[in-house]
Amino acid sequence: MKAKNKKIFTAAIYAIILIAYFIGFSVVFNIKNVLGIGHYYGEKDFSINMDGASCGLNIEMYAIHRSLYEHDFGYMITTFSNGDVELEGIEYLFYTVRSPSSIKRFLDTSYNPPIHTHSVNARTRLYQSDNLTIQGHANVTFKINDVFETRTISFDLGIIIELDGEVINYEFGNISTWLNVLYISFTVVPMMLFYRSIRRLKFDTWYNDEFEVRDKKFFEILSRKKKAAE
Repeated sequence: MKAKNKKIFTAAIYAIILIAYFIGFSVVFNIKNVLGIGHYYGEKDFSINMDGASCGLNIEMYAIHRSLYEHDFGYMITTFSNGDVELEGIEYLFYTVRSPSSIKRFLDTSYNPPIHTHSVNARTRLYQSDNLTIQGHANVTFKINDVFETRTISFDLGIIIELDGEVINYEFGNISTWLNVLYISFTVVPMMLFYRSIRRLKFDTWYNDEFEVRDKKFFEILSRKKKAAE
């Protein structure tokens, strides 16, 4: 490998290392999200037997810590059917979403045409040891051998908020801050190496170009002197 190509290759390696460091910086800065700290999730099927097939509702629920006691939360209610049972959907839905401190959501509505999925995403205040629950029932219509049958399916799902917002903000916030301080200090090393390799490459390019011009002028002068001597 030529010396110039080797220097270009070295600069490229340092550039890749530097990019990796910056990616790592964003990971460290969001360490609690990367580790799933403050993320809570629950899922459960509520099924009935119809014509030998399992049919019913799937409930998913989540909460994500955002700042102090503020949490994003949401849930999704999805109908499902198996075998020869055809799914028409939810015709009536009633539920209450609550925590020990307050009611977060309430719904009592009918659907025409029936729906297959109902979902909500919102934000609320939640505290350590809170049990965020969704309770209710749905009238779901199925089709078996061209006959429509509507069944009432009850559901009840909850997730526990395990960590206090102050604990997450203080402990894991400080961890992120100090890790980033250390991380940035180490980032200086590849930045300096990358800078030096670029400076050296620029100098070598200038040096080679300068000598190429001088050599050209030297040979031109030498050629003229040779012709004059003849």
